[in-house]
Amino acid sequence: MTYFDTARSYGDGLSETHLGWVLKELAPDVVVGAKAQLVEPDMDRIEQAVVEHVEGSLERLGREQGDLIYLHNSVVHDRNVESARLSVSDVEAASRGLRRVVDQGKARYWGINGLGEPGAVIEAVEKTEPFVIQACFNLLNPSGVETAPPAFPFQDNQRLIGQSVERGVGVVGVRILAAGALSRRVDRHPYASQSVGPIATSSNFAADVDRAADFDFLVEEGVVEDLIEAGIRYAADATGLTTALVGLSSHEHLTHALRSVEKGPLPEDALARIRQTQSSFGGGE
Repeated sequence: MTYFDTARSYGDGLSETHLGWVLKELAPDVVVGAKAQLVEPDMDRIEQAVVEHVEGSLERLGREQGDLIYLHNSVVHDRNVESARLSVSDVEAASRGLRRVVDQGKARYWGINGLGEPGAVIEAVEKTEPFVIQACFNLLNPSGVETAPPAFPFQDNQRLIGQSVERGVGVVGVRILAAGALSRRVDRHPYASQSVGPIATSSNFAADVDRAADFDFLVEEGVVEDLIEAGIRYAADATGLTTALVGLSSHEHLTHALRSVEKGPLPEDALARIRQTQSSFGGGE
């Protein structure tokens, strides 16, 4: 494990602070990704606000330089600040702030959030040329890589991952376990966020948990121990993903994730069954 992802919005800054303490004590050779999320008061001064948000994150992390700083807001065609969604022109302004942060030596690289409206995200990638984006990819919705089947019930991500890679942009896969829906449990770990909304999948978390049952054959036939393992191995070997983020709430989660990765890619016959199952989603949610 060589990459840690954090943001001010994770625990109102505690994620950054606690990670900073650990990194200071252990001094591991890892990459840290942090984020700058713009809010309504920032809209009249986007470029400078980005710089200030980055400086705040670095202070909480106890670092003089961040390895990778993302714009955390999702990207849409029409700005909606209340839901943390920025327009493409807003992202262009934010990218100038991120470039300034890199020029000042406060970050090595910068990226943007690949969530929101896929067409707007692709346009933002073309106009701002980030080093990297974060994009959703999981068993329930692989349309960032694969062409969505007819009548696909979830958001069609229009091969966003593939299109970004074609432009020389790295891609970090997020939501690879569909916010935990692949655990096949509606209840949440005590340390996890107790209320989580799906991204680019069903209208609610319980529906995602139900949909995940379509992949139970992987467990029943002994291909994987559970669907958590399936989701991790599926994303770890996905075409176009530079790396994949796994959400953790316990040491057990960590060891399970590491064991899953060590098992390598899923067998080709299992991948064929997975694609067949995903194509059947066109029958509706």
